[in-house]
Amino acid sequence: MSRQLLQQDDQHHGRKSRSQGLRRHLTHPCAWVSRPWRRVLGVAHERAGGPAGAERGAAAVWMITVTFAVALVVGLVVDGSSRMNAIQAADHAAAEAARAGAQAVPEQTVQSRGVARGSSGARAVAAANAYLAAAGVSGSVAAGGGANLTVTTSVPWTPVFLNAVGVGSSVIEGRAEVSLVQSVEGEPS
Repeated sequence: MSRQLLQQDDQHHGRKSRSQGLRRHLTHPCAWVSRPWRRVLGVAHERAGGPAGAERGAAAVWMITVTFAVALVVGLVVDGSSRMNAIQAADHAAAEAARAGAQAVPEQTVQSRGVARGSSGARAVAAANAYLAAAGVSGSVAAGGGANLTVTTSVPWTPVFLNAVGVGSSVIEGRAEVSLVQSVEGEPS
């Protein structure tokens, strides 16, 4: 019976060799269904223009889209957290350098109202610069009027994943400012 169907199938579709049709027919996953009945039963066609051909590759497009979205989310999480760490490191280094500068002012140089006098500002700047050098952070220290000390730090940041979408390296700046006063229980003495 199947040989007759093969011969009819070969004749109907104009195949030159019956053995060629037999090989093709027996290796096809739906070999038990004759060609006219494949369309009726809803079995997928072999050609790209058939019912299954319209959806061919749809899973690949979906997987590429999902993979790209997941990689973007991972990049945002990893690089976002490393940027936050760089911001914290810059702010922490500035705050610690300012603290070191404020602690370098001797108590004897503080006036009766609690504000530091002239030469103590230079001592504070030197102590803050020494802290930045020891910490390996680049930055600048400035003593302002009114016995204020301002420390600005710079920390480099380089993204790991987001380089692929055009986010490049940048420099994160931290800033801290202290007043060189002596206080007792939160009030200037």
